[in-house]
Amino acid sequence: MESTPPPEPPELAMRIACDTAARVDVDLAALVPGVRRSLRRSAGRRDWIETESLALDALAELWDAELADSCRLALADVHDLSLVQTAKIAEAVEALEREGRDAWIAGAVLHDLAARLAWNVCDDEGLLVR
Repeated sequence: MESTPPPEPPELAMRIACDTAARVDVDLAALVPGVRRSLRRSAGRRDWIETESLALDALAELWDAELADSCRLALADVHDLSLVQTAKIAEAVEALEREGRDAWIAGAVLHDLAARLAWNVCDDEGLLVR
Protein backbone atom coordinates (compact mmCIF):
# COMPACT_ATOMS: atom_id res chain seq x y z
CA MET A 1 0.00 0.00 0.00
CA GLU A 2 1.33 3.43 -0.95
CA SER A 3 1.69 5.93 1.90
CA THR A 4 -0.47 9.04 1.94
CA PRO A 5 1.70 12.17 1.92
CA PRO A 6 1.33 14.62 4.78
CA PRO A 7 -0.76 17.73 4.20
CA GLU A 8 0.74 20.92 2.84
CA PRO A 9 2.18 23.20 3.99
CA PRO A 10 4.67 21.23 6.13
CA GLU A 11 3.90 23.47 9.11
CA LEU A 12 0.31 22.21 9.09
CA ALA A 13 1.48 18.59 9.06
CA MET A 14 3.85 19.34 11.91
CA ARG A 15 1.12 21.04 13.94
CA ILE A 16 -1.24 18.07 13.50
CA ALA A 17 1.53 15.61 14.37
CA CYS A 18 2.67 17.55 17.45
CA ASP A 19 -0.89 18.08 18.72
CA THR A 20 -1.60 14.37 18.25
CA ALA A 21 1.67 13.15 19.78
CA ALA A 22 1.09 15.34 22.83
CA ARG A 23 -2.18 13.50 23.44
CA VAL A 24 -0.99 9.93 22.83
CA ASP A 25 -1.06 8.01 26.08
CA VAL A 26 2.20 6.07 26.46
CA ASP A 27 4.49 5.63 29.45
CA LEU A 28 7.81 6.72 27.94
CA ALA A 29 9.55 6.42 31.31
CA ALA A 30 8.88 2.68 31.28
CA LEU A 31 10.69 2.39 27.94
CA VAL A 32 13.83 4.27 29.01
CA PRO A 33 15.64 1.29 30.61
CA GLY A 34 15.22 -0.91 27.52
CA VAL A 35 16.36 1.80 25.11
CA ARG A 36 19.28 2.61 27.41
CA ARG A 37 20.33 -1.07 27.43
CA SER A 38 20.07 -1.22 23.65
CA LEU A 39 22.14 1.94 23.31
CA ARG A 40 24.86 0.57 25.60
CA ARG A 41 25.03 -2.67 23.57
CA SER A 42 25.04 -0.78 20.29
CA ALA A 43 28.18 -0.62 18.21
CA GLY A 44 26.63 2.40 16.51
CA ARG A 45 27.36 6.08 16.89
CA ARG A 46 25.81 6.49 20.38
CA ASP A 47 24.37 9.87 19.48
CA TRP A 48 20.94 11.39 19.07
CA ILE A 49 20.30 9.65 15.73
CA GLU A 50 21.19 6.22 17.11
CA THR A 51 19.16 6.79 20.29
CA GLU A 52 16.12 7.95 18.32
CA SER A 53 16.37 4.90 16.06
CA LEU A 54 16.40 2.60 19.10
CA ALA A 55 13.47 4.55 20.59
CA LEU A 56 11.51 4.08 17.35
CA ASP A 57 12.16 0.34 17.58
CA ALA A 58 10.87 0.25 21.15
CA LEU A 59 7.75 2.20 20.21
CA ALA A 60 7.13 0.03 17.14
CA GLU A 61 6.78 -2.96 19.47
CA LEU A 62 3.88 -1.16 21.19
CA TRP A 63 2.09 -0.01 18.03
CA ASP A 64 -0.37 -2.88 17.63
CA ALA A 65 -0.82 -3.40 21.37
CA GLU A 66 -1.71 0.12 22.41
CA LEU A 67 -0.26 2.97 20.38
CA ALA A 68 -2.49 2.64 17.32
CA ASP A 69 -5.65 3.00 19.41
CA SER A 70 -4.14 5.81 21.47
CA CYS A 71 -3.18 7.62 18.26
CA ARG A 72 -6.75 7.28 16.95
CA LEU A 73 -8.15 8.71 20.20
CA ALA A 74 -5.58 11.52 20.15
CA LEU A 75 -6.53 12.42 16.57
CA ALA A 76 -10.19 12.56 17.61
CA ASP A 77 -9.23 14.97 20.40
CA VAL A 78 -7.21 17.07 17.93
CA HIS A 79 -10.18 17.12 15.57
CA ASP A 80 -12.46 18.34 18.36
CA LEU A 81 -9.84 20.92 19.32
CA SER A 82 -9.72 22.16 15.73
CA LEU A 83 -13.48 22.73 15.73
CA VAL A 84 -13.19 24.81 18.89
CA GLN A 85 -10.18 26.63 17.42
CA THR A 86 -12.12 27.41 14.25
CA ALA A 87 -14.77 29.23 16.28
CA LYS A 88 -12.13 31.01 18.37
CA ILE A 89 -10.19 32.01 15.25
CA ALA A 90 -13.32 33.60 13.81
CA GLU A 91 -13.71 35.53 17.08
CA ALA A 92 -10.05 36.60 16.90
CA VAL A 93 -10.54 37.87 13.34
CA GLU A 94 -13.51 39.93 14.49
CA ALA A 95 -11.55 41.31 17.47
CA LEU A 96 -8.62 42.24 15.23
CA GLU A 97 -10.93 44.00 12.78
CA ARG A 98 -12.67 45.87 15.59
CA GLU A 99 -9.74 46.63 17.92
CA GLY A 100 -6.63 46.57 15.74
CA ARG A 101 -3.41 46.58 17.74
CA ASP A 102 -5.39 46.59 21.02
CA ALA A 103 -6.91 43.18 20.24
CA TRP A 104 -5.65 40.27 22.33
CA ILE A 105 -4.49 38.46 19.19
CA ALA A 106 -2.37 41.41 18.10
CA GLY A 107 -0.74 41.58 21.53
CA ALA A 108 -0.09 37.84 21.55
CA VAL A 109 1.44 37.89 18.07
CA LEU A 110 3.59 40.92 18.89
CA HIS A 111 4.86 39.28 22.10
CA ASP A 112 5.66 36.06 20.25
CA LEU A 113 7.53 37.93 17.52
CA ALA A 114 9.34 40.07 20.10
CA ALA A 115 10.48 36.95 21.95
CA ARG A 116 11.80 35.40 18.73
CA LEU A 117 13.51 38.66 17.76
CA ALA A 118 15.08 38.97 21.22
CA TRP A 119 16.28 35.36 20.99
CA ASN A 120 17.91 36.06 17.62
CA VAL A 121 19.61 39.21 18.93
CA CYS A 122 20.88 37.42 22.06
CA ASP A 123 22.13 34.57 19.88
CA ASP A 124 23.92 36.99 17.55
CA GLU A 125 25.51 38.68 20.58
CA GLY A 126 26.61 35.34 22.06
CA LEU A 127 24.43 35.89 25.13
CA LEU A 128 22.72 32.49 25.02
CA VAL A 129 25.89 30.50 25.71
CA ARG A 130 28.19 31.06 28.66
